[in-house]
Amino acid sequence: MKDESLKKAIEFIEELNSKLNLKQRVKKEAINICKKVSHSYSIELTAIASIYIACRVHRTPRTLREMSGISEFWDEKMIGHTYRKIIRQLNIKVPQICPIDIIEPFANDLKLSNITKDKAIKILELADKEGLTNSRSPLLLVGSALYIAGILTNDKKTLEQIANIVNITTPALRIVNKELISNINFLETVTRFKRMDDNKHYEELKEPMLLVLKDFKEENIVPTISKIMLSLRERKISCSLKSIKKVMIKLKKEGLIKIIKRRLNHYRVTNGYIYNG
Repeated sequence: MKDESLKKAIEFIEELNSKLNLKQRVKKEAINICKKVSHSYSIELTAIASIYIACRVHRTPRTLREMSGISEFWDEKMIGHTYRKIIRQLNIKVPQICPIDIIEPFANDLKLSNITKDKAIKILELADKEGLTNSRSPLLLVGSALYIAGILTNDKKTLEQIANIVNITTPALRIVNKELISNINFLETVTRFKRMDDNKHYEELKEPMLLVLKDFKEENIVPTISKIMLSLRERKISCSLKSIKKVMIKLKKEGLIKIIKRRLNHYRVTNGYIYNG
């Protein structure tokens, strides 16, 4: 790259550095790559692709989606195309992306909870341990982990929503989901995760729910499940209708309440007992 073009590229890298908060070694690597590039690519595009390569080389990868998000003109396709040309030209060996390193921005874009994000990371660690990540696209693995984690934590997103955010196809995501779940060891461990979460949630909700039912009994109120949920949330206890129903079933098994089934999913509380109808 000529001196004048290199100067502009470095200025642009410095500008992007303030947005991306790059590590010093990554910034230096990106500048060194720009110095070696001989083809006349766009200066801005070369700088963005060089940062993307430097992040990969130093194992602090950014997604193409992130890189295109900081550019006013260049999309993921153009950045990816330039990235591939530069690594071929300079013969740069780029490490394979680890799905765990790139999962956070996608989880944030999907507005998933920290619990779901942590669960997705555990799923990726398990998939790697079982040898299920070999020769599979990191993006597909990320999408699959987020989908399965969402199911486990009742924070589910549709296949289409995840595919759109992660920039993958829905059919490919569906195939990877089936491949992961078809592995018996993986499925057994994921199921164990689910049981552990259910037990933990039950212990968290058990006492507050019994207090809520006691209050309703003293006030002679006949609430629906929605009112139970709102009352719990007023006590700053996060829960869903589905989780309340699960807790109610366990409370029944322990003999703490009675559930009389007449119409499915139409529960009410009367004198400390839970009825439906």
